[in-house]
Amino acid sequence: MASPTLQIPVRAWNPPIVADAPPSDSTTGDWYTDRYVGVADTALDLEAETAELDSGLTVTEYQWFDSVNNLIATQTPGQTASYTWGGQNLSGSVKVKAITDLGIESDEQSFSLKIYPTLQIQTDGPFVGSPNSLVTLSGSANEAGYPGATISYQWAVQKIHWCQR
Repeated sequence: MASPTLQIPVRAWNPPIVADAPPSDSTTGDWYTDRYVGVADTALDLEAETAELDSGLTVTEYQWFDSVNNLIATQTPGQTASYTWGGQNLSGSVKVKAITDLGIESDEQSFSLKIYPTLQIQTDGPFVGSPNSLVTLSGSANEAGYPGATISYQWAVQKIHWCQR
């Protein structure tokens, strides 16, 4: 004996799609020329938004992963997430996916990532000179860790007055 047919309404949603860049009004300053850029041992801000989302769905979180799929941060929509890389990585990537209130997950969106070493400065001083004479200031930095970059040096000089009696 067969039961009567029971009709069950079904709704299918398309998975969300993560935008290929942070929001245009993003509060993160770590997005630069189509990639995330940071410095080793310094927190890097990550921020994603959804490019496409079916009505009736709400993104509840974004999950960020490193290049080997380790979860590194969780972001609430409209906020930023932070992660600190312990060393330089000049050709890396970071991935993110969106998760909705119904548990529907987007495909992962991948972003290029560059993590530079901490800039280290070595001065050659102490520098000595006499009034109204040119004093040559020199120093160096670990420029090899910044391929293709131009590094400029800025010097602040404190004027000391000597008085003899």
